[in-house]
Amino acid sequence: MQERGTRLKARIRNWKEAFSDETSGIYSTLADLHWKYAAFRTAVAIIRHANDHPGKGHHPNRMLFDLIAESFWMGTLLGVRRLLDRGDLTGDKGVFSLRSVIKDVEACSGQLTRRVFVEEIADLPYDYEAIERAEYEHLKSLPPGTPVWGSTEAFTSRLRHEHFDFLSGVSAPDRRPRDKIRKEIFDRLEARLTTLDGIAKHVSTHIAHAGNSKSRTGWELSQFDTRDARSALKELTEVAHLAGGWFAYDGASELAVAQYDKFEGLDLPLISTEGIEDLERNWQRVEQDISSWLLVKATDL
Repeated sequence: MQERGTRLKARIRNWKEAFSDETSGIYSTLADLHWKYAAFRTAVAIIRHANDHPGKGHHPNRMLFDLIAESFWMGTLLGVRRLLDRGDLTGDKGVFSLRSVIKDVEACSGQLTRRVFVEEIADLPYDYEAIERAEYEHLKSLPPGTPVWGSTEAFTSRLRHEHFDFLSGVSAPDRRPRDKIRKEIFDRLEARLTTLDGIAKHVSTHIAHAGNSKSRTGWELSQFDTRDARSALKELTEVAHLAGGWFAYDGASELAVAQYDKFEGLDLPLISTEGIEDLERNWQRVEQDISSWLLVKATDL
């Protein structure tokens, strides 16, 4: 029994790390996707403004905008694929993805009781009513007008129980420490992720791997635009916020606040008229360099 409890605590630590890891964690990936989505929407707004006000200001350069757009789409699709990864959470090939966490939670759901949900995952006292009674008795013992700083433990523990009421399908009067999470919860989480599997398959056959004409067939994303990107990111964020709050006691963050003027320089030309000649010379140097790569001889192997 003690060994089983130790293994469960290790799993809970893994769930929390999967969401909070600053390098490849779920919330780190989402924050990056949110920021790039907002930045790309800004670039689109610049193009729209230029089209709506012809002759006023500078029209964005097509070559640079195409580079920005392609980078955004590649990064967004790869990020979505990353969060949908079906790999295991732990091991030599372990991955931090929504699926890897949810799959690991479901695998030990028989041990994930209401008490574990409150005490082990959230590190809160199980019996919030006892805390409320003790605090009430303490307040009654104080002289009138005494400043009091209340604890939030009882309130947050009560909320935690309410969350588990939903997960278990058990109403408040029937609560038991050994209540379990309904299988339906895991099915519903997976169902929401499944709606995005077409994106993951497209990435696997068109971006992450150079799929041939046969393996690519049927997995193209037709007319995928910013509305679809928003829908995918919204779906992933909602699932992550729910699953992270439940299984890691850690919710997703809002869009990051820039620590600099994010629109600095947008009202100025990228380069002076005189500098265009330098750009042309630079382009020619790059063109000649690439052409020289085709001069390779068999003896150069």
